[in-house]
Amino acid sequence: MEGKICLIKQPAGLGDILLCQKIASSYVDKGFRVLWPVISNYIFLKDYIVTRGVEFLDEKEDFLGKEIYLSNTLKILQKNNFLFIPLCTADQFSYHNSMLVSKFIFSNVENYKDWADYFTLRRNLKREKYLENILRLPEKFNLINKRYGTPPQYEKYNNNIIVNNGNKNIEMNILGFDNPFDWCGVFEKAQEIHTVDTSLSLILTRLKLNNVNLYERINSGPHTYKLPTNNYLHKDFFPESWKIFVSATTNGFW
Repeated sequence: MEGKICLIKQPAGLGDILLCQKIASSYVDKGFRVLWPVISNYIFLKDYIVTRGVEFLDEKEDFLGKEIYLSNTLKILQKNNFLFIPLCTADQFSYHNSMLVSKFIFSNVENYKDWADYFTLRRNLKREKYLENILRLPEKFNLINKRYGTPPQYEKYNNNIIVNNGNKNIEMNILGFDNPFDWCGVFEKAQEIHTVDTSLSLILTRLKLNNVNLYERINSGPHTYKLPTNNYLHKDFFPESWKIFVSATTNGFW
């Protein structure tokens, strides 16, 4: 083995992968080459996300340390120049109300609030324009996303998100030819964005958009959201300008 290798196990969801690029960067700074296997549905990440020293791989393919990756190892393992970090099980060892914060504690990375500064978004403007033409965007519209999870294995909806402000509502869906990053041009053209907290909220943060209304993950109902609140477990991950809505029964915990 040449050099120091850090193998990270967090093959999904997309939001977790984006958020934890700062963790990967911290190990690059320590001299590691970081290998990050992802599920096959997310291999497009290597074309859109650039993090210095990090390589995205298809977890179905062969890679260094795969026998450890496929084992039942739940804790950080270091042997000589090889380091294995199973971020996907971090919440079992780093106790925090937020599973997201637990990943930073588990990895010994102190500050998570500037996570969005640690990767570059490489946009495909041709694909963005193609999607915009398909959607036939009106002059004024709201972009609405009720979906969260990792399809097709896990997918849920917050159907309580209802927007009536006079603009046309365009609901984000999986169209078959697209991925979430292809919607960046649509995000930038929307008058308002209303989305459940999912990977989309991480992309919107990286784009530095301020016209965002963020809603908790909840698939119960009906529930009517009235006033935004600061009482949300993950609010520190997002811009202060965002309006965040949670149910009084959940207090934004998930």
